[in-house]
Amino acid sequence: MSRTHCRRLALAMAAAVAVPLLVAVAAPVHAAVQVVTKAAVPYAHFTTIQAAVSAAAPGDWVLIDVGVYPEAVYVTTPNLHIRGMDRNGVIVDGQHQAGNGIEVWKADGVWIENLTVRNFDRATLDGEDGNEIWWNGGDGSGQIGLHGWYGRYLTTYSDGLLAGYGIFTSNAVSGFWDNVYASGFNGSGIYLGACRDCKAKIRNALIENNALGQFAFLMRGHGVHGRVGSIVKYDGTLFLADEVASRVKDSLMSEGSVAAD
Repeated sequence: MSRTHCRRLALAMAAAVAVPLLVAVAAPVHAAVQVVTKAAVPYAHFTTIQAAVSAAAPGDWVLIDVGVYPEAVYVTTPNLHIRGMDRNGVIVDGQHQAGNGIEVWKADGVWIENLTVRNFDRATLDGEDGNEIWWNGGDGSGQIGLHGWYGRYLTTYSDGLLAGYGIFTSNAVSGFWDNVYASGFNGSGIYLGACRDCKAKIRNALIENNALGQFAFLMRGHGVHGRVGSIVKYDGTLFLADEVASRVKDSLMSEGSVAAD
């Protein structure tokens, strides 16, 4: 373990602590930083993301060092800030096992940033699970069980077409995705659904090469999917790259489901 690497981790920890001190709405001033690394460092740390998440209290930051982490992560603590140190270098890898990647279960205000999740599959082609990142407010309940969901600088992909959705939010309101990528899914690349007034923003998204479509919105009982095989690039809050673009955008905006900047 080099001194340079130790110094880099220490500086990142200091930066993560500084943000909640400066911006009170991000986290309480007593928030702790839970470090995840596979390196031999001389300070307290965890070697798995799940262990750090399980140990974290509301308002804590989970800071993840570069590495491949072959594990599923289940989050039930609200107001966590889960951040990778390198979007391409921090990889949560499902290794084509059935299950979900990072699932936030009815936990308000959880941020996930700057990392990659890949190859969490469904057991069968149209089966359950296979969601790489999922803010889950109570799937199938018909109720809103999660308030506040935030994803930035996220990459999701599958190279086997048995995965369901790349980035998924259901039964939740008041959140956003920004600078996200999803490719190679049997379902849609991104999916926002089961919310009547989602109060959501989607910005700067590149969604491509998904079997069902590029994106799906399920609000007020209506689902909309991007054209199969298209590349949908969101440079603003919402752009659709097919013939129903104007109709869908007008409908969503009039319902207040997707808010403009």
